[in-house]
Amino acid sequence: MTDEPMASMLARRAAELLRAVETGAVAPRWRRPGFGRAVDEVRAQLGPIEGRGTLAASFGREAARRMAGDEASAPLDLAYAVRWLELDPACPRPIPAWTDWLPAEPG
Repeated sequence: MTDEPMASMLARRAAELLRAVETGAVAPRWRRPGFGRAVDEVRAQLGPIEGRGTLAASFGREAARRMAGDEASAPLDLAYAVRWLELDPACPRPIPAWTDWLPAEPG
């Protein structure tokens, strides 16, 4: 059973993420090493999830953290969005670690 509101939110977030990466219009904080490590840590925890329905349900359980607007919510949301992209049944895609996908800008 899929949590439809959470699935819709994840799908939107994943599409926004993919568009930002493809166009290079990523938020500067996304390139900070600590931010990337936080995304990768959450992604490692999500690795065993093998279906979008289960992922959406897990994402729903994280709602309190996201709604509170804490700093952890951005890496958390992005990690879920990446896993959503990886689990696309029409086009499953392996995505490298965040720190490889969006390396820190020089300087």
